[in-house]
Amino acid sequence: MDLAHVGSLLNHAWIVLLAIQMGLAASFGDIAAALGRGGLVLRTLAVNCLVVPLLAFVLLRLFDAGPYVSAGILTLVFFPGAVFGPTFTEVSKGDVPLSIGLMVMFCGVSLLVSPFLLHFLLGRLLHGDGVVIDVFRIMRLIFLAQILPLSLGLVVLRLRPRWAQKAAGPVKRLSSALGLAVCAVILWTRFSSLEVFGLRAVGGMILLFLLSLLAGLVIGGREPGPRRSVIMSCSGRNIALALITAAGNFSGTPAAAAVLAYALVSLFGSLVTAKIMGRTMEARSAESG
Repeated sequence: MDLAHVGSLLNHAWIVLLAIQMGLAASFGDIAAALGRGGLVLRTLAVNCLVVPLLAFVLLRLFDAGPYVSAGILTLVFFPGAVFGPTFTEVSKGDVPLSIGLMVMFCGVSLLVSPFLLHFLLGRLLHGDGVVIDVFRIMRLIFLAQILPLSLGLVVLRLRPRWAQKAAGPVKRLSSALGLAVCAVILWTRFSSLEVFGLRAVGGMILLFLLSLLAGLVIGGREPGPRRSVIMSCSGRNIALALITAAGNFSGTPAAAAVLAYALVSLFGSLVTAKIMGRTMEARSAESG
């Protein structure tokens, strides 16, 4: 078994553990609280599933990215619901229950909407380049590796909250270790692919990230807490799901490296944004106090 196959197995284990981690952290009350903000939730879903991918589509055309780099970045932006979203929302002093509810709903949207939209946009962007998306393979992967483990976590939290509380810490630590291992394997096996990411490409990724933040700010409403939650949900992506989709559909290409490159931009940018918003909120609270 070569290192690439080891990386694939680690990635499958990572996405399953991340889904369980989501379920153990998300109560049905969080989901109900998010559904109670119907208009805000619908806007957030629309922006994450339509507006941000369309922004990526336009930028990829403007920057004339290669076919598999485009495939990788579009794959990532079409899968919202970053597991670090609630953590960064907490850092930003946002509405954590809303963030958790959005994260869970994004999983369902990823199953029903994302594969078809990804297939459609990639066909328009890369017509004639031989890039093919297996929609039903992606849907099967999302259902088995994300929806089922997520449901398991939710059920355990509902029926055995003490078990969920005890398991949450080890599951989070193990999933973090697996995530680092997956990234290390990709860097080792696809290091040569990183040569395609010059300053122009990095600039394009940063611009896409900033536009995603702006979209979240525009639709986030007037309340500071929910607005911060929406901004964080628009900036983060489901890295594990995107990596495994890219590896399954574009094996041996720079697609996985493109996913990882934009994931790092998104992760670092989200952390910096969360810290800035959190300190701004603390400063305002100190002034009003």
